[in-house]
Amino acid sequence: MKNLTFLLVFMTLTLSEVCWGQTLSQQKMCDEQAHLRFQREFEGKFTDGSRYLSHFDPKANVCYVMLIGSGQVVGGYTPEGVTVVSLQVKDAFEGSLYGEFYSRICADCGDKPTECYVIPHGSDGRVRCDTASQFWGLVRKYFGVKG
Repeated sequence: MKNLTFLLVFMTLTLSEVCWGQTLSQQKMCDEQAHLRFQREFEGKFTDGSRYLSHFDPKANVCYVMLIGSGQVVGGYTPEGVTVVSLQVKDAFEGSLYGEFYSRICADCGDKPTECYVIPHGSDGRVRCDTASQFWGLVRKYFGVKG
């Protein structure tokens, strides 16, 4: 009986380690791909800076990347006195867009963002939002990306 207990504990620990290690390696690969997507699409494109967050969802088998940028758009047209905030959730490998928040900040711009929505994985419909806070809540809920 003692040997059987030892064997069961050993197998449980081994299987846990294998599953955990696989998720860690997938997250590492996800982060590497997210970094490449960030470099291609956002790095150096905003005057106030940009960054990214990544999250691998093993259930959906999707590597999500949140691209974040703010400031004037470098090489693009942004009117004087206007700052933009751009957040995009994408599949880091395929580039599919799963969500976007885009807002102009200025004296005459108003409070509503130009774009604010997510498209849950496996869905064709958009879930709309009205604020950055709502957007982040939807991103956490549907994609597990935490900012």
